[in-house]
Amino acid sequence: MAIAKLELGPGDVLVVQSKNRVPQDVLDRIKTYVEPQLPHGVKILVIDPSVTLSSDYNRHREPDVMSDLINRAREFARAKHAEQLRNYTGLPYFTHLEEVAGLVERAGLSEFAVAAAWLHDSVEDTDTTVAEVTSLFGMAVAILVNVLTDTPPAEGLNRDRRKAMDRARLAIAPWEAQGIKCADLVSNTSTIVKHDPGFAKRYLPEKRAILEVLTRAPPALRDPAWASLIDAERQLEAPPDAPSR
Repeated sequence: MAIAKLELGPGDVLVVQSKNRVPQDVLDRIKTYVEPQLPHGVKILVIDPSVTLSSDYNRHREPDVMSDLINRAREFARAKHAEQLRNYTGLPYFTHLEEVAGLVERAGLSEFAVAAAWLHDSVEDTDTTVAEVTSLFGMAVAILVNVLTDTPPAEGLNRDRRKAMDRARLAIAPWEAQGIKCADLVSNTSTIVKHDPGFAKRYLPEKRAILEVLTRAPPALRDPAWASLIDAERQLEAPPDAPSR
């Protein structure tokens, strides 16, 4: 099991992520015997790959932060990414978030997932913290954003090692997190060969390795992600003057 601490101080939440479904009797024992041993006010939340946050975790919804969740997440993301532009096209970075959230919403994922799609780069690319996401948008959204945040550069962590850590985390992520990642790959892969074929030679194998572990993502998102990747790989392999498909 992998444990991520989402918040510091009173009201801490320990998220325990398991690669296998956790039996109810184990959950009961955690609540009965483990949680009371933690500092006062600290809660444990156990998630496994079968979790659907919109149904399994409704009991964790805070009414005061859940009203108009998706609209609030969109406007928060708009403000946080206001000065950022997309690589190559120079379009506002917000257009990437809009594309990812639109794909996730049309695929029928939960309101938590749509909100997390708007916020999926907020911790990675702005000064937003997971604790802030938890406070403003609730635990379920924060779990998804936390899972989707790439491992940051650090001493002793080269790109290959960081990407391996990302794959290991995503491989046991809830299915909705995997779905959001697929939508992110669709958005990022579509023009990479056209604008930067040199980087595409490194980027596309990394994306293929990630897609291979996203086995629980819904087909409505996983299939377009694979199609986008395969099309990009064909473009990269084609002669320079060959028309793209």
